Amino acid sequence: MRGGALALGLTGGIIGLIAAVLALTVGGIGQAIQGSSADSTTQANFGMVVVGGWVALGASIVGIIGGALAMGRPAAGGIMMLMAAIAGFVGVSLFYIISGPLLLVGAILAFVASRKPRPVRVVPVQTALSAPNISPDGRYWWDGTTWQPLPTTPIGEPTPPPVGS
Repeated sequence: MRGGALALGLTGGIIGLIAAVLALTVGGIGQAIQGSSADSTTQANFGMVVVGGWVALGASIVGIIGGALAMGRPAAGGIMMLMAAIAGFVGVSLFYIISGPLLLVGAILAFVASRKPRPVRVVPVQTALSAPNISPDGRYWWDGTTWQPLPTTPIGEPTPPPVGS
């Protein structure tokens, strides 16, 4: 999951850089063509495209950093990719149509990878083939917590503990 978040974060960020440069280019060309002859509304629209391009450029860089962080710190990387996807859509909306979903899915993968697995509880099992631990003097056996006396036969010799105890 972390590898997928890394790949999607880097890919989304790089494509976002291209989209941001494209938005900056379109906004800059539009302002240059319109020049002083255009009305103030048209100039303001092209100005917003340029500002959105800069926002998307910063968001793409944050997305790339978030993708790189997904391997070591997946929660932090996921937050950064999520913020980059939202900021990119706000900045240049349609230009971010490819990068945004890539960063969003990368963020989801990073969040899933950051979940801590439940600890596995290991219970020791004594099989019929394993011999119990018997004290060096042969009078006691270890049950896992304390030494237990071995049962004795009528002659007085200790007998081994029952298997599975």
